[in-house]
Amino acid sequence: MQNKAEARRKHMKSETQMTSIGSVEATSAETSKHRRLLVPIDFSKASVNALRYARHVASDKDAELTLLHVIEEPLSFRTLDFVGQQRARRRATLAQLDGLAQQEIEPGTPVKTMVCEGSPAEQIRRVASNHGSDVIIVGRQEAGGLAHWFGRDTSSSLANQAPCQVLVLTI
Repeated sequence: MQNKAEARRKHMKSETQMTSIGSVEATSAETSKHRRLLVPIDFSKASVNALRYARHVASDKDAELTLLHVIEEPLSFRTLDFVGQQRARRRATLAQLDGLAQQEIEPGTPVKTMVCEGSPAEQIRRVASNHGSDVIIVGRQEAGGLAHWFGRDTSSSLANQAPCQVLVLTI
């Protein structure tokens, strides 16, 4: 028996043109309405591939990109200069994110870079909601094992609870 997702995909394929980037397929109907794209970046190969896909969508649609990095693990409170270390870490991460944006995104494409701290899934949802994102484009490496079974996969959490559409690109 064919599941609903497969039936929907076949139906959409027959009615709309398909766009293919590497191993990613999305219909033109799915990407045409997206003007505010949120791309979570953890500097992995998967997240850079998601950025490249988002860059393609943004250039075709005059969309705005927001690149977000979430610092997950807290610094030790035992250090004498916790606040100073926290600021330095945020500045260094923001500089790395800005460098990636300059390297990967064509001049003239509106782009914002942001760094925040906390749970990645929660912070991504918060930023998407606060900035009125139309879609979150997230890269994911094919993962299995305990993290997948215990629900610690950020992309799965986003897909279930995000305030907007989520496009998960798996490598």
